[in-house]
Amino acid sequence: MRRLINTVAMGGASIGFLLVGYIAKASVTDEEKKNNLYLAATMLAITMATGGLMLGGVWSNFRDLSAKYAPILLGVSNSMASLPGIVGQSLTGAILKSTKNNWFIIFALASGIEFFGAVIFFCGADAKDQQFDDEDCDL
Repeated sequence: MRRLINTVAMGGASIGFLLVGYIAKASVTDEEKKNNLYLAATMLAITMATGGLMLGGVWSNFRDLSAKYAPILLGVSNSMASLPGIVGQSLTGAILKSTKNNWFIIFALASGIEFFGAVIFFCGADAKDQQFDDEDCDL
């Protein structure tokens, strides 16, 4: 069930980001940009809400890995997850500058990352007890 929830969430977010990119790409004139602004904002809000469902799949896997160390694993994971947010702003600015504000590339990249993450989680997630809490666990 976790694998399904996470795949639907990340797959849905991937599709949503791609749709927002197409809306941005289709908006050429100032009038089109103005008319499509609410559509893009609504689609982005739906995309982010759909992507938020993945927490039901990802966060629960930390408990499967280790009930005892789940908070530590979650903290390490969240710390590592903040790094793309730091790098991403500069990278987004550089991409927009080099492509003359082509937002489609930004949203297509976000879509690809979501899709890749969904595939990795779908193929690699396992609810089987990993027994990391056992004293005689060989790591």
